[in-house]
Amino acid sequence: MNKLAVAGTILMLFSTQASRAAVTPSVNAALFAELCEVLNWAEVGVEVTTTQSSDLEDYTSLQQLNMTLAAAAWREKFDKTKTENQQRTPAADHKDDKFAAALWSDWQEAAAATKEATQREAVLEQAQLKGALPATLTKSKAVVQTETYAAYLLKKEIEAISPKPADNLQQVIQNKIKQAVFGKTEKGNAASFNPAGATAPSGNNRGTVCATTGTNKLGTLVEVLMCLCTKAGNSGGTAINAPCAAKSGGDGEAYPSAGQDGVLTGYDNIFKLCKKPKKDKISSADIHRKLSVLRGYFVHQSDAGYFGHFINTACDGDEAKGACVKYHDATDAAQDKVDEIAWVSNLLQAEKTLREAEKYNEQAGPLLQGLHQCKATAFSYGEAVSSLPVEVQRTQPADKPQAASLDTSGCDKHTSKNATECKTLGCDHDAKNNKCKNKEEKTKYSRNRNRSYGRSRSCNWVCKTRN
Repeated sequence: MNKLAVAGTILMLFSTQASRAAVTPSVNAALFAELCEVLNWAEVGVEVTTTQSSDLEDYTSLQQLNMTLAAAAWREKFDKTKTENQQRTPAADHKDDKFAAALWSDWQEAAAATKEATQREAVLEQAQLKGALPATLTKSKAVVQTETYAAYLLKKEIEAISPKPADNLQQVIQNKIKQAVFGKTEKGNAASFNPAGATAPSGNNRGTVCATTGTNKLGTLVEVLMCLCTKAGNSGGTAINAPCAAKSGGDGEAYPSAGQDGVLTGYDNIFKLCKKPKKDKISSADIHRKLSVLRGYFVHQSDAGYFGHFINTACDGDEAKGACVKYHDATDAAQDKVDEIAWVSNLLQAEKTLREAEKYNEQAGPLLQGLHQCKATAFSYGEAVSSLPVEVQRTQPADKPQAASLDTSGCDKHTSKNATECKTLGCDHDAKNNKCKNKEEKTKYSRNRNRSYGRSRSCNWVCKTRN
């Protein structure tokens, strides 16, 4: 064969391949695999990877223990069921005391939760202080005051973090994903599936159904799957077989021709191709990755953005055109319009909500752990003190008098005694009247308070138990 003939043959082959639409079954298989993950999130469910919450239960428990150890008069002062207490205000009772104002409602809640003796007994039992000796209660009381104040400072930091995650975060995320797939939080049945802006399918209107004139139409992935994965629905040409994945017969799911009621039925048959048995654990990064991948399947042109397998002109399922969705607004000059498509927007909202919750956990996590440690310290101190061995009094030589008991009441009865004799009796000496006197009691409160976390003098109102 001469060179001219070879060149002609090559040119003929090239021309033939270029003009032929190379369409095979499963042309949208890769895209379908990505969408399947989202479908499973909606159908089977998700578990969000974040576990922290804004729960301040440890702080509440500390306030209840602090109130239980307080004097009855102090506790009753915050009983809102009593008429005389209903008009009490921080400004009236504790003028210019910012801590009283800040803690007023906390004290009222703690007082309400410890009003009954049985409630207080339950708190003491939890703190292993039920039936404890007075000395143990006194020591525990000081520790509880300190830990309650530390917890109050942590609580303020936690409350300053914004935004707070929803209490039912997993359900919120689940609902957003369902809205992306079904257009609502419950799938419903075939007859109930009627998304806003949808055009009911008929025998030959696929090109119309799968094209939008705004972002409301084709805003659910159920509708999108009808345009990407079914066969036929066009008035001429050759339909693409099984665009997403071939069924046993090789043709795939047929384009629904019985109106809107047939859309959900067709979707259910397609979903069977990728259904998973269990939930996925997801994070905001998982949703972000998914959206990034799906955006990559958009082909932006001057007239529209095409999602899925697009060849030319329209998305009517014909081999010469494509199995796709035509979003008129998402042109090459306005690619950001993709984020306004309803199913994309719902996934974006799920990502944002989950990311905010994860950020909250990063900030609040260490603080919540500190709060838990405050409670653990306060609620375990009673047991620690009670388990300490009682110091046995040392035996003194017979030639030395026994040291007096720490209870030195009655020292003033020893008259005509000098300082040495009074000291031997365990008493102080009253030089003026030349007799013994009771030892002066010294409080350790101020030293204890100054040692505890370097607390300020304002700790009086925050953690001090009124007597």
